[in-house]
Amino acid sequence: VNLMLIITLIVSQTCFLIMDRFVSDGSRPLTKSCSAIGYLLVYIWLCQLCWMIIEAVTMYQAMVTVFGTYIENALIKYSLIAFGVPVLPTLAGFAWAREDFVDPTTCFVKAKYGRFIFYMPILIGTTANWVMFCFIMK
Repeated sequence: VNLMLIITLIVSQTCFLIMDRFVSDGSRPLTKSCSAIGYLLVYIWLCQLCWMIIEAVTMYQAMVTVFGTYIENALIKYSLIAFGVPVLPTLAGFAWAREDFVDPTTCFVKAKYGRFIFYMPILIGTTANWVMFCFIMK
């Protein structure tokens, strides 16, 4: 689980560094590369959030329930969740906004779409992590 989280962190940081090549000063229109980086960043950051939630669940299983928590093929199941769930908001953003989704001056999601497609899942995921933390500390 930790390795998968680290891999998504490396991919997101690489995308973040590549993004700088495609950022416009506002005089040029949005490029397809900038749009692709914007969608990829939203997807990868939501994947990171899912891996953090999965890490919290595994910590809960290890520290609280301890016995009877073996999950067969756990990494495959966790990977399907962590890489599958973020597809939904990303595809919703694509269906909702298409080319208008990404701001050409930042190559990241525009605020009017980001509230629902990016920031809302982040808020829900962060709340879930805090709830799991409280259960572990109890």
